[in-house]
Amino acid sequence: MRKKLGLTRMEIITLFITMLMILLPTLAAAYAWGSFDGIIYRFANRNIVENPEEEARIMRLMKKSEYGNWWSFDFRIIRDDERRIVTGRSALTAIDPRSPWHNPFYTDIVFVHTEAEALDFPDNIIVAWPREHPSTERDVDSINQRVNTRPEVTFEEFGLSYPVTVADIVDNWEKVGELMAAIRMIEWWPSE
Repeated sequence: MRKKLGLTRMEIITLFITMLMILLPTLAAAYAWGSFDGIIYRFANRNIVENPEEEARIMRLMKKSEYGNWWSFDFRIIRDDERRIVTGRSALTAIDPRSPWHNPFYTDIVFVHTEAEALDFPDNIIVAWPREHPSTERDVDSINQRVNTRPEVTFEEFGLSYPVTVADIVDNWEKVGELMAAIRMIEWWPSE
């Protein structure tokens, strides 16, 4: 036997639409950055870090980890006095307070151009660089093509110039990340 909620069909539709209006922008922002980790962290662990500056620092590190992961960067991390090359997901476990592998020893993630540059940083810094692989160039070319085929987005509005290069994904990672987010939003929710 079905239990009635006491709501009319119109009230149920209105409630559903209201829920979507609240959730979709949050989910869209998470999708645009390619990860739901930051959104989940913000909602599920609201009081895990008492200090707002520390929370902002952790969120920035998570964003950098996800960005590097999206581009398939290699990450250098020192664990147990041993140099390891890991993925962005593995680096994320070291900086995420929810993770059983969290280690407050790591204070920052820095992007560099090559693995050789990574050797110049202290052990408490996680260092990441683009892989020397044809797929990296293809992914960068894809960003350029996607922007060139969409009049809604321009390189200039993000402080970039055509063409975006592999150097740009390191040196201008925030701008490139915002550009990628804008492209994904347009592709996900076309205006036509």
